[in-house]
Amino acid sequence: MSTPFKQVISNPELLKNLEDLKFKSMTTVQERSLKDVLSGNDCIVLANTGSGKTLAFALGVLNNLNESEFALQALILAPTRDLVEQIAQDIRVLARYKDNVKVTTLIGGKPLREQADALEKGAHIAVGTPGRIVDHITKGTLTLNEINTFVLDECDRMLDMGFEEEMRNVMKFLPHARQNLLFSATLGDGLEKMANKFMNRPKKIYVSEEEKPKIKQRFYACEEKDKFETFKAILSSENLRDAIIFCNTKVMCDRVSDNLNNEGFSAHAFHADYTQEQRDEILLQFMNGSINLLVCTEVAARGIDVEELDAVFNYEMAHEAKNHTHRIGRTARAGQSGHAISLVAHSELKSLKGIEEDSGESYELLSIKGLRYSAAYNKKAIFRTLKVRGGKKDKLRPGDIVGALSGEGDLSIDDIGKISVKARFSYIAIKSALINKAHKTLNNGKIKGKKFKVWFIEESK
Repeated sequence: MSTPFKQVISNPELLKNLEDLKFKSMTTVQERSLKDVLSGNDCIVLANTGSGKTLAFALGVLNNLNESEFALQALILAPTRDLVEQIAQDIRVLARYKDNVKVTTLIGGKPLREQADALEKGAHIAVGTPGRIVDHITKGTLTLNEINTFVLDECDRMLDMGFEEEMRNVMKFLPHARQNLLFSATLGDGLEKMANKFMNRPKKIYVSEEEKPKIKQRFYACEEKDKFETFKAILSSENLRDAIIFCNTKVMCDRVSDNLNNEGFSAHAFHADYTQEQRDEILLQFMNGSINLLVCTEVAARGIDVEELDAVFNYEMAHEAKNHTHRIGRTARAGQSGHAISLVAHSELKSLKGIEEDSGESYELLSIKGLRYSAAYNKKAIFRTLKVRGGKKDKLRPGDIVGALSGEGDLSIDDIGKISVKARFSYIAIKSALINKAHKTLNNGKIKGKKFKVWFIEESK
C-alpha cells in the first residue's frame, strides 16, 4: 500500500497543492528518500527515469527556501535543455502554495543577457545545464554564495555527455554549508568518486529491481523495407494515439516524419538541427495533443517527460543496451505501465542480443505476418495550436484567453485544450474542427481589452 505524503509533510498548504496536482501518495523513490531529503541530509538516490524523483528533490529545494530573501538559494544541474525546462516548470507548479517564488532557467540557445537580467532581479532557484552555468560564473553574472541546496539530476548522463569538468568547476564556487542531492539511474566508479569529494556522509537510497517501470516489450522481425508499413499497421491495430518513435540519425527522423505527414498523420521530427525555440514549440504541441507522433533521436529525447504515453517505438534499434533502456523509459512514468515496440531488421539482431544480455531476459521475435493497416484508424491529432504574440510580460493569464474564446468566440471549455503562457508568447490548443473559428475570434477581437497578433503555430516553422 502506498504511503500518503502527510506522513512526511506537515505543511497543510503544500499537502493541499499536492492533492490538487493529483499526487495522492508517494512513489517508491519518494517514500524512501523524502524523510532524509526533508531532514537536510545529503542524499545519493539511484532511481529509474519516471520514478518520481523530480518531486523528491523539488520538495527538498522548497523546504530549504526563504522566499522573502531575494537571493539565489538553490542550484539544479541537468544534462539537457529540455530536462531543465521540465524541472523548472514542475517546481513552479509545485511552489504555488508559496508567495512569489522565482525560478529561472540557464541554458544554451537562449540569450545570456536575458538570463543575467533575470538573475539580477532576484531569482530564488536556478535550473541549468553545466556549460551555461559555467558561462555565467565566468562572466560574473551568477554568484553562488547563498546556495543552500545543490542538486545534480541524471548525473550519470551528465558524465556520459562529458560534463564532469564543468560540474567540478561549478562545485568550486558553492558555499561549504549546503545540502547536496544527487539523482542518477546508475552509480559508476567515476560518479562515486566525485560524490565522495563533494558530499557530506550522504545517505544512499537504492530503489530495488522489482520497482523498475512496468514496460511490456515486443520485438518484431521486420526488414528495413517493411518497417514503415509495419509501423502504421501496429498503430492502427492497437489504436495507439501518442507515441515517441526513435531513429538513430537526424536524416532518418526527418524521413519517417515526412512520410507520416504525407499520409495524413500528425507527426514531427525532433532533433538537434532545430533551434531551442523550435524544439520547445514542437514539444509543447506534443504535450497539448496537437502532434501525436514525435520522431526523435535519443539525445534530443532526453528530458522529455510525458505522464501518459501510449507507446515508445524503436523504428531503428539502439546501438547500445543502455541507450535502449533510456529510450523505453519514456513510457511507464511514475508507476504507470507502458509499451515498448521494436522493429528488428536482420542487421539489428546483434543489438537485440546485447539487450538480452544486459537485462538477463530473452525476447521472442514476433512475426509481422497478418499485420495490416486499417483505414478506419483516426490518424489526426485532436487539437491544433494557435500562437499569440503576448504573454506574461503583457500580464496575460490563461483565464483571459479562455474568456475571449468563450465570450466573443462562443467556444465551450471542452473545445479548448491546454493553454501555455510564456514570457512573450502564449499557446492555445483548440479542437481541430474549431481552429479557424478560434483564430478568427482572437485575431479580430481582443484579449483583456488589447489586440494581439494570432497565427497558426505551423506558420512559425
